[in-house]
Amino acid sequence: PNYHGLIKAVSEARPMPFEQLRQLRVTFQESIELPPLTQAMVALEEAHERVKLIAANSWRTPATDNSLDPVHEVLMLREQFTELLRSPVCQQQAEEFQQWLSSSEQAALKLHANLQAWQASSAPTPPASLDRWVKQITDNCKACHVRFRDNPN
Repeated sequence: PNYHGLIKAVSEARPMPFEQLRQLRVTFQESIELPPLTQAMVALEEAHERVKLIAANSWRTPATDNSLDPVHEVLMLREQFTELLRSPVCQQQAEEFQQWLSSSEQAALKLHANLQAWQASSAPTPPASLDRWVKQITDNCKACHVRFRDNPN
């Protein structure tokens, strides 16, 4: 399963002694600001989900959300990778983390170029390369999650 670190933390949790709990002074907050890397990953995942929705609709605007322009959404996904790679928080991450992001950025660049070329052509069906580029991005995300998110440390 995913999130091994979270599962481990919950499975190893033990109740604190009542007296120790009584002495705690805690202010519970309704919400907190997410760390920059988490914010970036949420934005990246949202962009990726929109592109996968478009891919599932044969690279055309889905009827369920006619505001999604395929070329624009792929560009936005690519820009998420580019901006994350430029960020100081990314520069502090492991080389392997940065390599997966860079590989995904390159795949998104190729996806964008291939999608634009197909839309400019008169070909009725999208090229298979579009699905291959999305699969590469998805596979990179999964591999990175297994290494860095699901199994911390």
